[in-house]
Amino acid sequence: MMRKYLAIILGILLPISFFLVTSPAASAQGTALEDACPPPERALEGVPDPDRLIVLDPCRVVTGRVVDSPLPQYHADDGDVHNQFNPAPQYQTILTDQQETPGNLVVELMPRDAGHLPLLPVGRRLVLVGALVYDSTHAWTELHPVYRWCIEGEAGCYVSGPQFGGIPEESTGEPREECYTETGERCRGYERQVPPYEQVTGGGRAAP
Repeated sequence: MMRKYLAIILGILLPISFFLVTSPAASAQGTALEDACPPPERALEGVPDPDRLIVLDPCRVVTGRVVDSPLPQYHADDGDVHNQFNPAPQYQTILTDQQETPGNLVVELMPRDAGHLPLLPVGRRLVLVGALVYDSTHAWTELHPVYRWCIEGEAGCYVSGPQFGGIPEESTGEPREECYTETGERCRGYERQVPPYEQVTGGGRAAP
């Protein structure tokens, strides 16, 4: 019931222009990018605690740049890597006024993505494809999961998705420890590739 009310509130508060933004999906490159998206019913498959997320668009293409100020990339307690992604001007309407850092979309790479999606390079203009969701715990929008990313103008993209595993639906353990690949092995994760939240902020714990 709570999720239903949140969805209604979002429908009222988010600008109508959010749904009218022209996306790179209209181009030949964008169409190919969207091929990486799973069926809508699988958008949150393998994501820990998916009930906190409201899917706004199960297959969204967004362009922009990862920024490292005021918050650098960090490793959260659930094993995800948080990125602050400054979207191109035409995508600014997808943000709320409660983003993790003002003006930036939260983009999260999951433990299952390691080995498939390299860390997002800071400063390069990127094209991302993923599920655009509203995190009801933090009142911000995220691209989470990410299914594909490319450096704009360069050939070749990196692909991930539920076909590579994630958190089993019945799991009640620590997300960082409960991620399994499609072959039943532990997800390799992004350990030691970026600093933990405590290090980049000087204290505290990163909320999942």
